[in-house]
Amino acid sequence: MTILLQNKRQKNMYINNNGIKNLDFLKFVPSLEKLILRNNEITDLQRRNFEGLRELRLLDLSKNGISYIPNDTFVPLKNLTTLLFDDNRLTEFDASIICENTNIKELSFQSNQIHTMVDKSCIGGYKRLNIINFNNNSLDDRFSRALNAIKSEVLINLYDLNIGRNKIAHFPEVLLRATKSNLRFINIGFNKIGRIDVTKIISGFQYFNYIECKTNKRRICRYYSLNIAGSNLSYLESGTFAHIQDSMGALNLNDNKLKRLDISDLVNITNDILKHLHLANNYLTTITTKNNIQLKALSHLQVDNNGIKILRSNCFFGYTKLYSVSLIKNPLVQVSTASFLITPKLKQVFSTREYLCCIVPPTVSYCTPYIEQDAFTTCSDILSHQSLQLFVWVVGSLALVGNAIVIYFQMFKVKKSSEPVPAMLITNLAFSDLMMAGYILIIGSVDLFYRNYYAVNAEIWLRSFTCILACFLCCTASLMSVFMMITISIDRYIYIAFPYSNKNLSPSLTKWIITILWIFSIVFVSIPVGYSINANGDMRLYEYTSICMASNYNNYYYRIWLISYVVITLICWLITCFLYVHMFIAIYKTSKAVSAVSHNNSKRIAIRLFAIVITDLISWLPYYVYMAQIMVKPTIAGSVVLQFAIVLALPINSAINPYLYTVSSPTFIRSAKHRIIKWGCVTRIVPNNTKEIEIGINKDENIGLRTFSSKSNDNITASTKDCLSK
Repeated sequence: MTILLQNKRQKNMYINNNGIKNLDFLKFVPSLEKLILRNNEITDLQRRNFEGLRELRLLDLSKNGISYIPNDTFVPLKNLTTLLFDDNRLTEFDASIICENTNIKELSFQSNQIHTMVDKSCIGGYKRLNIINFNNNSLDDRFSRALNAIKSEVLINLYDLNIGRNKIAHFPEVLLRATKSNLRFINIGFNKIGRIDVTKIISGFQYFNYIECKTNKRRICRYYSLNIAGSNLSYLESGTFAHIQDSMGALNLNDNKLKRLDISDLVNITNDILKHLHLANNYLTTITTKNNIQLKALSHLQVDNNGIKILRSNCFFGYTKLYSVSLIKNPLVQVSTASFLITPKLKQVFSTREYLCCIVPPTVSYCTPYIEQDAFTTCSDILSHQSLQLFVWVVGSLALVGNAIVIYFQMFKVKKSSEPVPAMLITNLAFSDLMMAGYILIIGSVDLFYRNYYAVNAEIWLRSFTCILACFLCCTASLMSVFMMITISIDRYIYIAFPYSNKNLSPSLTKWIITILWIFSIVFVSIPVGYSINANGDMRLYEYTSICMASNYNNYYYRIWLISYVVITLICWLITCFLYVHMFIAIYKTSKAVSAVSHNNSKRIAIRLFAIVITDLISWLPYYVYMAQIMVKPTIAGSVVLQFAIVLALPINSAINPYLYTVSSPTFIRSAKHRIIKWGCVTRIVPNNTKEIEIGINKDENIGLRTFSSKSNDNITASTKDCLSK
C-alpha cells in the first residue's frame, strides 16, 4: 500500500482481496480516474473519503460489507460515469446519492438485498444513464411506481436494463415510453410478471430493421437482446416476436414451462437476425418447423435439460452459421451422423450423451463428453485396449473352465458326500460364477463383432436381446454370488465355532434357502431388466453403457434399485467379514488345545479363509467406492471407472472362487491324485496273452477291467492290485 501511495499522479488503482477497512488513504492519490476495491472489508463510506477526487470516473466497491450510503457521499465526484456496488448489503437504494453526478452512465447494484427505491430530493438527476443493473435483489412494485413517477425524458438514453431475479409483478410503463427508441438489452426474467404482461412488454418494443439501420448513434443500431427466463410461460402464441423479428438478435427463454415450440411461434418468416437462442430448462421434447421457417443467422443454440430424444437427419438444415449447440441433459436416444449435416461452421457441441462426439462433423473442435483414447470404450471399440481384450478372454475362460469343473466335481461327489450342505452351496456358487463367465464372454464376443465400428452401431447393440441377457447375467450372477458367499460363511462359522453343536444347516433347509435366494435374485433383477427391453436409453437400466451393466443413476426408479442393490450386497459382505473374523478367533483358540498336526491343519484353514476374504475385498471394494461416488456426484468419469471395476474386478472373483473353494481344497486334491494314480495304473497294465481289453469306469468310481480273453485274467488282477497298493 505504501508503495502505491508514493505516486500521487497515478490514474488507476486496483486493490482487490486485501482486507481494506477504510478509505482514508485516498487523499494521497487525488489524480485517480479508476478505483477498483473489490472483495475487501469496507463497511463505512463518508463524503470526506472522496474529497479531491475530481477526476475519478470509475468507482468499483463490489463485494464489501456496505449496508448504507449517505446521500452526499459522491458529491465531490463530478466526473463519475460508472458506479459499481455489486454484492454488498444494501437494503435500500436512494437515487439522490447520484443527484449531483450528472455524468453518471452506468449504475450497478446487483446481488444486494434492495427492496425499496426512494428519490427524495432530485428526480431527474440521471439523464445520461445508459446502463441500470439491479439484478438479483428484492425489488417489488414499489420500484415500478418510483420509476413511473419520473418524467419520461429522464431515462431517454437508457439502452441496457437488468432487473431480473426480483419480485416485480408489473413492469414500469414509463420505461417503454421513455426508452423505446434506445432500449436494446432487457432482462426481466425471474420476476412475478405474468404471461399477459410479458406479451404486453414485448409488443411495446419499437420496430426497426437491424440490417438497414443507419445512424450516427451506434447503440440505436444494436439488436434487441431480450431475457424473459423464468416467466412461467407454458406456450407462445404464433409469431410472438414477429414485430421485432428484423431487430431481435438474442432471446432467452430458459427456465419456463414450454412443452412445445415451433419456430413459427417466434417469427413468421425465415429470419436473418437472431443469433442467440436459449431454451434450457423447459419441457420440450421436440422443436419443429412446420412452415419450413429457418433461423439462418443462428450461431448459438442452448437446449439444455429438456426432453429431446430424437435428432433427425438434417435437423439443423439451413443453420449454416451455427457455431455452438448445447444439448446437455437430454435423452437423445436417436442420433445419427446425418443429424449434423450442412453445418459448415459448427465448432462446439455440448451434451451428456455418451458417444455423441463420435458422430459429430469433423469441423467440430470441442465436444463433450469427449471420448479419451484411454477410455474404457472408444468410438471404435467396446474394449479399447488389447490388454483389456486379452484380459476379458483369459478371465472369462478361466471362470468358465474352473466353475464347470467345480460343478461336475460337486454334483458327482454330492451323492456320496458326508457333507452334502457345503457341496450344494459350492455348486450353486459355481453356477452363479458360471453366469458371470457367460456375461464376460458375451462382452468379449460383441467387442470382436463391432470392432472398429462401435459408435455407429451403439444403439443397435444396446437395444439387442444379447445386451439385455448380458445385463441380466451380470446382475443376477454378482448378487447370487454374494448370497452364496454369506451362506457358505454361515455354514462354516457354525461348523468351526460350534464343532459339537447339532444345530447345523440341514440339507433340506439348505435347499430351501438356496431356492429362495435364486428366486429373489432372478425376480429382483428381472423387473428392471424387463423394463429395459427395447426401451430408450434414458429408460434402460444400463442407459448407454457399452458393457450393459446396471448404471442408470439418472432415472429415479433405477437409482433406487441401484441403491438397494449396493446396500444388500454391502450388508452381506460386511456380515461375511464379521463371520470370518470370528472363525479366525475360533481356530486360534482351538489350536492351543490340540496337537501340532491339528495346529498345522488349522493354519491351512486360516490361510484359505484369509485368501477368500482378501479376494472378495479386492473384487467388490472398487465397485462400492465408485458406485457411491456416482450416486453422490454423478460424472461420466465415475461411470467409466465403474465399467473398469465391473469388467476387471467382479469377473476375477468369479474366476478365483472355484480355485479357492474347491480346486485348492484337500478333498479335491486327494480325489484328483487318486484318479490320476488309478488312471496311471491302468495305462501301465499290459497283459501278455490278451487280444482285446476294454477299460471303463463303473458307477462306484472304481476302475473296472473287462476282457474278452480268459487266458490271463489272474495276471491282470494281480498286476492291478500291485499298482494300487503302491
